[in-house]
Amino acid sequence: FHVAAKIIKERIHRMHPINLTYFVWTYARAGIVIPDFMQAVAEYLCDAGKLPMCDRCALGTMVWNFSKCGIRHDRYFELTVAECVRP
Repeated sequence: FHVAAKIIKERIHRMHPINLTYFVWTYARAGIVIPDFMQAVAEYLCDAGKLPMCDRCALGTMVWNFSKCGIRHDRYFELTVAECVRP
């Protein structure tokens, strides 16, 4: 898990956000918590403007991922809420 997280962080710009969401889900589901990886994912999704590419299922799943891992990222949560209520 740790080696894969390192590689994903290096190549995160190549991943579609929905694929990234379900990759992170595998970590959360298994109880694998890598805080710097989760922070990198959140920063990427926020800074690269990728949240509009996610459907509501992926948005909700990523929030669940962060919650399950016990990691808080307020900016990511705020932008996700705004995206969820978008018409």
